[in-house]
Amino acid sequence: MRIEEHIGRQIRVLREQAELTLDQLAQAVGPHIGRKLTPQAVWQAENGKRDFKAAHLCAFALALNVPLSVLLAPPAGGEHLELGEGGRNVGGPQAQQLFAPSGAVPEQWNALYDLLVGAEMLTRDLMEQRKELRKAEDKANRLHSLALALITAREVP
Repeated sequence: MRIEEHIGRQIRVLREQAELTLDQLAQAVGPHIGRKLTPQAVWQAENGKRDFKAAHLCAFALALNVPLSVLLAPPAGGEHLELGEGGRNVGGPQAQQLFAPSGAVPEQWNALYDLLVGAEMLTRDLMEQRKELRKAEDKANRLHSLALALITAREVP
């Protein structure tokens, strides 16, 4: 997966958790970058169709009220990331190097970071399950409506 897709996925999950529409997030990001952002631009960002400038990453993090590191959290399950068009795939120790806290940080901060990454991965899994449950609920409601229509149709002389 391209790194832009990974970051976009993070943005989408956070936007959905905040129950924001594409338009609402675009409006929240705009003031941070000094210009209006369109809902289409947010959609492109969420779907990995847009390269990110550092200023835009910061603006998305501010608009979503999360640290920048949340947007850059490592992919679940050690998935490799592609850097650039046809670029090198990065995973394992290299991904850890990219995403892990750096510098002289107390051990408890490393543990906290690991906990946050785990929580983010769990949140992503739950968001996917939530989508599947909504689809199943919609299907069940359609079947219920169809069954009621068939019952009603039989009762009419």
